[in-house]
Amino acid sequence: MITNMPKTDLIYNALMIGLSLKDAFIYAGCTEAEISDILADDVQMAKYNQIIKQFEYSLLEKLQTVADKQMNMGKEAALTWMLERVNPDRWGGKAKTDELPDVHIHLSDDIGDCMEVHNGQ
Repeated sequence: MITNMPKTDLIYNALMIGLSLKDAFIYAGCTEAEISDILADDVQMAKYNQIIKQFEYSLLEKLQTVADKQMNMGKEAALTWMLERVNPDRWGGKAKTDELPDVHIHLSDDIGDCMEVHNGQ
């Protein structure tokens, strides 16, 4: 995608939708030298890190809403999942955040129609 937007704006937009900083650099078309300059700029990096944390917070806020709805229905899957990921040592979940299982998705012959999703274990 060719655009006239400044690379800092492209990075900002990419971070706002959840791309990692590395992927945001790729999306913006940054050179190695530009990446080095950005990484050395403490003020700019503080802004980018704030955007990343704001995005993570918004996802956790949405997950909390789902967990609340599930709890009201007598289910606890979302809450359990969240506890296991946030503090795996304390809550002793089956999968630690660095040991997540593979997920296999089987598609039908029509591209895009998801037929089955299951844990690969």
